[in-house]
Amino acid sequence: MKEPTCETRQHYRHHFVNLHHKYCCKTRSGHCVYPRSKLRYGAALACAHYRPSQAPQGEQSF
Repeated sequence: MKEPTCETRQHYRHHFVNLHHKYCCKTRSGHCVYPRSKLRYGAALACAHYRPSQAPQGEQSF
C-alpha cells in the first residue's frame, strides 16, 4: 500500500502555470489550506491532518 502524500489530500491545491491566459500545466508544488495555508510539494508525505481527496483521480477541484 502506498503511503499517503499531500497530492492525494483533500485540502491540497496545486499551483498551475499560466500560459497565454490559460492554466495549462500543473507544477510539483501547491498549498495545503488546512488548518492554515502552507507551501507543500505534492510528493511529500502527508501530515497528521490527512484526509483522502474526494475528487476523482486526475480531476482538480477548485
